[in-house]
Amino acid sequence: NPQGAPVPNRLHALGVEFVRFTFKDATTGSRPDNDGVRFYRRQVEELDLAEIRSLVVLTDETYPGRPASLASEEDWQLYISRCARRTAEIAKVLAPWQPAFQIWNAPDVTTPSPHYDPTLPPEIFGKLLAETYQAIKNVDSNLTVVAGGLVSGQPAWLQAVLASLGGHLPADVVAIHPYTKRPTADWPDPEWGTGTVGDLLHSYRQVTALPLWLTEIGIDTLDNDDQAEYLHRIYQTITDTYINIVEQVFWFCFADTMAHGFGLVDTAGWPKPAYHAFTAVAHQFSIAQAVSTATTVSLDRLHEFGRYLEQNLVFGTRDHAFHRQMETELRGNPQQLSRETIWRLMKQMLAGSPHPVTEAEVNGLDALQGQKDLYGLLRSVVLATHQKTGALSGRLGASSRMSAETEPNAITNIEAFSQVLSHIQPGNRLIVMDMVKATADEAHLRAPDVFETDVYGWHRNGLIDNHAWNLQKLVRAIRDRGFQDKVMLLIRLDGPDGGANVNPFSAGSLYKYELAIDKMIRYLESVLPEVPFKLVLGNEPDLPQERQWSDPNLDARTFTLNQYAPAAGAFMKRIARRRPDVTFICPALSAILKHDQLSYYSNMFGQDRPINLVPALHGYSADVATLPGDQLNLVEQQAQALRVWGGFKRITGTEIGSGDPFGDSESLSDKGRFEDVAIWVLLSTEHRTPPYQDNNWSFKVNPRVDDPTARYLADVINRSKTRVLRNIREQDGVGLQILQYHPVDRPAYGVEYVEHNMPSFLVSGQTNSVRITVRNTTYKTWPAGGPYPVRIGYHWHTTSGDSVPNNLWDDLRTQLPYDVVPGDTVTLNCNVGAPRTPGIYEVRWDMVEELRTWFAWQGVPTLNLRVTVKDEITQPPPEPPDGLRVSASHNNQHQGIDNLQQAIDNNVYTRWSTQQTQRPGMWFQIDLGESRTVSRLRLDNDNSPRDYPRGYVVKTSPDSNHWETVAEKAINDRPLDVTFNPRQIRFIRVEQTGSDSVFWWSIHGIEIASDI
Repeated sequence: NPQGAPVPNRLHALGVEFVRFTFKDATTGSRPDNDGVRFYRRQVEELDLAEIRSLVVLTDETYPGRPASLASEEDWQLYISRCARRTAEIAKVLAPWQPAFQIWNAPDVTTPSPHYDPTLPPEIFGKLLAETYQAIKNVDSNLTVVAGGLVSGQPAWLQAVLASLGGHLPADVVAIHPYTKRPTADWPDPEWGTGTVGDLLHSYRQVTALPLWLTEIGIDTLDNDDQAEYLHRIYQTITDTYINIVEQVFWFCFADTMAHGFGLVDTAGWPKPAYHAFTAVAHQFSIAQAVSTATTVSLDRLHEFGRYLEQNLVFGTRDHAFHRQMETELRGNPQQLSRETIWRLMKQMLAGSPHPVTEAEVNGLDALQGQKDLYGLLRSVVLATHQKTGALSGRLGASSRMSAETEPNAITNIEAFSQVLSHIQPGNRLIVMDMVKATADEAHLRAPDVFETDVYGWHRNGLIDNHAWNLQKLVRAIRDRGFQDKVMLLIRLDGPDGGANVNPFSAGSLYKYELAIDKMIRYLESVLPEVPFKLVLGNEPDLPQERQWSDPNLDARTFTLNQYAPAAGAFMKRIARRRPDVTFICPALSAILKHDQLSYYSNMFGQDRPINLVPALHGYSADVATLPGDQLNLVEQQAQALRVWGGFKRITGTEIGSGDPFGDSESLSDKGRFEDVAIWVLLSTEHRTPPYQDNNWSFKVNPRVDDPTARYLADVINRSKTRVLRNIREQDGVGLQILQYHPVDRPAYGVEYVEHNMPSFLVSGQTNSVRITVRNTTYKTWPAGGPYPVRIGYHWHTTSGDSVPNNLWDDLRTQLPYDVVPGDTVTLNCNVGAPRTPGIYEVRWDMVEELRTWFAWQGVPTLNLRVTVKDEITQPPPEPPDGLRVSASHNNQHQGIDNLQQAIDNNVYTRWSTQQTQRPGMWFQIDLGESRTVSRLRLDNDNSPRDYPRGYVVKTSPDSNHWETVAEKAINDRPLDVTFNPRQIRFIRVEQTGSDSVFWWSIHGIEIASDI
């Protein structure tokens, strides 16, 4: 709900001093979810920087699992204790900014709904309040604790709470919600509502002497002007008469998108009269003065924001500080732009190209001004401008089974898409195509509420009766998981009649469909303003089942081409002209009429070609199969015919079914020049196909594992930015400013060798440790696992360039410790085995995609280093003390890779290692050969810097039978270096108590001393 979460600077300008919100966390356990903690801490901190305090509401949304109303006392006590522990953890995190905490909300509600029942018995609320109050005060006694949010208007309920607590209420404040109370006795009229706010305050004052806060007050039953007057009169009554009783008043709420009708701004973010009334009250202005305080944004500033928005919407580029500043200046700003200013903004973005700006486009954008704030209007200007540049093309993705599904199927399919999105790289957007159907209920379509559910979870005024919940789940997954910059939505919006397509011969059907289109646009603009979307207006109208309003006995070809196409085209062209900022996609034909595409679209469009109304094609199997060289498959031929003979500039593929979906979709995009390609159909492996559902050509992703299919699709998507840039350039846009920040894109294979410590001298036959840092310069993520992992290896060559046959390097490739995303670096601790014959060699380090290719085979330069291999060390290092011996729980070998002797050979480039990741129970033991005085032990792993023990116990013994612990560290983050009281010992043993899922335990050298 972006409209409901305005940036703090905007709230500060409005006059807000306090913001109230619920801390939501669906996890169990005393500690809250880390991601949630970071989110709320950031909110509280940013509000504090804007001089705004936070009131954090703690409810069963903060700690789930509330017992049933008739649960036992033991169940309630267990829940309350756990709530209190979590409350303490939240208070610890947020205490530096001194928020207030409200305990529960509406515990006294008398008529709960099936979807929202916060009711608590008075004695249970009393126990909950007492324990959470103490938990908060134990963290910081200065934190304010607010009781309740009482909504019933019945002080007797609060009296019962007091009685259960022996007459003492453990709180600093009591919160009430005086809904339906008149500000004064005679306004709006003496019979309106359920009494006056003053009478309610006096009745609660009879029960408690604690200060009162009105933590919710609002109205949705009056018109906009009377809502503003109600706000003004409520605040005036409190400040004039009850200032000694009421300390804080919170208006509910900021935006209509939270609870329709209650907001200060409407669903588009446009300030309502109540917004200006709030400003007037907060700043002690007149309402006229409050209206006049809106900031005027200059044309130059709008140009600056426009340049940023086009990068944000097209490529997902995000500058967080600048984005927030843009929202501060534009969100809720009612500034109107002249038609000339709109024209100038579009021309400025099109500078460097011959693309014109038409009067129809400017008129269409100008007509939107009454529906949008300045942010929404500028967004529309940017999208309308780039309908013609190719910037909104070149994307690939998949159709889904989400909205038209059972809830379990929708949830698991969303998880499958989310796994793909997690691998998408900056600059690329995955198409997620969903299909929904407009309701035939005109009352719902005309209702102004664009959301499917109200604040209490009731399904009301839904756009789509049978799909509302799952569409909302998809939207929330994109928003809540931060995928806004990685996705483009294609929503197939079916008509309100039987089947997928609107009846273009019925004025009533067209009217309802137009309402549904408008409502869908408002919905997506409101909840996902940073996600570009396109609307598909129906599906396969040549099939009788997709147009159940027509005579099923009609000849499909004649009816579709000669009657449906012109009638539907007239409607769609009118819609496209009215919304030049939205891409509309025509309903594609089925395979039955696959050879009639040119006739169909020629009849649909006539001579009129709105640039934002796009023909679509479907294709399956051989019709979309990739052909060699310049050969075109059937669908690519049809697209070419539409361009050459039909004069269509944009063509999209909304249903492409193939046995090779990734390769064929790329071919359609490249050779066929399709604007978008949506593969049919991506499902979760846990999708349960109901009877009669057609899932042919589906491909699946397992949401419970790191599925290679998700990664492969992401790799295809991560090449799409190149096509977008190509399309912009090829459509006469070489000089456009949108290209300025995008140099030549990354290749499929590439690496930068950042640094290394490869020695220039090696001993023949010896294995050495080498540290190499590499950077991923490709567009693909290098996987650490899976069937085709990326690793680093090497080859030995003579100085003349010949390969050295079979050497120690054969099996010494080094795996990545984790997936490496494009642009990131990783330091690898490698083993290199020297040739057995002395001489001068060249070692060539290279990356390898296992079972596919060495990077060098793709033309990527290797890291070539000259190395001298000697028969023996010229000056042997000092021998270890006589009799020194070592042993280990793992890799207890004295020959081979990483053997024990390499821990004591005084060569920092060799090592002993466990040869497997660290886990408790591993040990390394040193026998000094004789009793010595020892006070210090240091294990060197500088050349394997992450291979230190993650936890350890150091023990010493004079005889290997009687051991004494001299050092212990449960959680260790550095090489082992311990000092202890001097003692006579012979044996030292280091026991591993920690674990690491990636790194081994390595020792390059041992230092034993008696410094003390």
